[in-house]
Amino acid sequence: MPRERYDVVVVGSGGAGLRAAIAAADAGARVLVVTKGSLQHSGATASANFSYCAGFGYFGPDDTAAAYAEDIVASGLGFADPPLARRLAEGAGREADALEDYGVAWRRQEDGRHQLATFGGHRFPRAIHVGLRTGKVVMAALARAAAARGVATWEHALAVELLGDASGVCGVLVHDVASGELATVAAGAVVIATGGCVAMFALHTNPDELTGDGMALAYEAGAELVDMEFIQHYPTVFLAPAAARGLHYPTGRLLGFGGRLLNARGEEFFGRYEAGPIERATRDQVARAIALEVRAGGGTPGGGVWVDASAIPPERVRDVHFEAYFHDIGVCVEREPQEVTAAAHYALGGIRIDRDGRTGVPGLFAAGEVAGGVHGANRLTGSALPEVIVFGAAAGRAAAARAAATPPRPLPESRAARWVAGLRAPGGDAAISVAGETARLRAALAAGAGTLKSAEGLEAALATIADVEARLPALRARAAARRWNWEIVQCLELRAMLVAARLHCLAALERTESRGAHQRLDRPRRDDARWCRRIVLRRSEDGPRVEIAA
Repeated sequence: MPRERYDVVVVGSGGAGLRAAIAAADAGARVLVVTKGSLQHSGATASANFSYCAGFGYFGPDDTAAAYAEDIVASGLGFADPPLARRLAEGAGREADALEDYGVAWRRQEDGRHQLATFGGHRFPRAIHVGLRTGKVVMAALARAAAARGVATWEHALAVELLGDASGVCGVLVHDVASGELATVAAGAVVIATGGCVAMFALHTNPDELTGDGMALAYEAGAELVDMEFIQHYPTVFLAPAAARGLHYPTGRLLGFGGRLLNARGEEFFGRYEAGPIERATRDQVARAIALEVRAGGGTPGGGVWVDASAIPPERVRDVHFEAYFHDIGVCVEREPQEVTAAAHYALGGIRIDRDGRTGVPGLFAAGEVAGGVHGANRLTGSALPEVIVFGAAAGRAAAARAAATPPRPLPESRAARWVAGLRAPGGDAAISVAGETARLRAALAAGAGTLKSAEGLEAALATIADVEARLPALRARAAARRWNWEIVQCLELRAMLVAARLHCLAALERTESRGAHQRLDRPRRDDARWCRRIVLRRSEDGPRVEIAA
């Protein structure tokens, strides 16, 4: 399936990808968006329930973008990159206005000011919204704006490899799911906007397609990755009923209204592990307390704890939750305690970028959750949406400028095409299946690289990762179909997950302290004297190279 050349190819069609495509098109570039799902339904942005944070100055001279940036840096516990935090904070308000121009009707008060909500870690109320479906509204507006600018889209297509030479990236190898064919697309610049990697965990809050594809693409192309040890776990994710498993239960405001976090014996336990009131605790504190209580024997039969909202007036519960949706799947939060646990939620690390999304590899840009350094060891609630929009816009503009200054050149030969074609070839080992190997990887990460880690657990996870990697050459797609063969997709996703999982475990093993989203049972204290330094990973002939930046 031959494809013509584009100025800018954007890989991923979530908020970061579509905003990058719009910005590149506005700069005069001819743009193609490659997405392995379908437009508006791919990526994590559509699942963003509520808020987009920005500093609007409503609360006096101290309520500024600079104050928002300072809050991001403080939340990052020494690892939010100040220039990136400033870029996010300074651009958030401007991009909120752009989204409004695209059709996002932010809720406003009678005086015209935005309706604002308050979250922990923010000095001022900053969260604007369109009710409990902000992400879906944002995605619909971005899709309309991209279509109006003539942005081309290629749905159900996976970027398998970035093609480049000594001068940088100049194209993409793509697997088209509908035809089963491989195709190359030439480009003046490529923007990676594929989201995070938390679907490599068995229990997570993200769409299952967030398997670290973009991180693996950039790593193989020579980009640096940073902060890969920091994966935020949402503290309260449903374990039951089955229809709700993996959905996050937004307890932050409920705990402030009088909700209680209880162990299997009906005891409140948060104070045993953390100082201060639970209603003011950060996500990492609540997740850590839950994991420690379960480890101490206070967990439910399903391996979690209980959230009891029965003492809260029903109208307050309805104000916080998707009441009709929860009831449809058999959940009644007002009357019955709910069984929850912490689950992987957001990759804080990723591809190293500058303020304009440049990666250090010429012609390659990144934006959104796939990038690292913006949030550091923790993420402020409400900062994910502005991150993907602000950095999507910056990366799109910079990619268009790169493409305009870069003449076309021939595409080099692919390294990955032979392996992909081999997934349908005769031979292989019939005892090896993609479902089985994926389950092995996820079980190893759950056991050794979850909310609480140790050297022993991480080394065991790395051993499983190495074993699964060694079995990849014998892996075959059992389904014979060429068209719409989802087993091929799963094989490609497993390959990407293995890269992301290895980088996560190596960085977590290297960081011999506990900080924010990175918690080590065998190294429980924060160690600023030794560890106010960033872990950088890059590809070498001998495998991942781990470097400690000053």
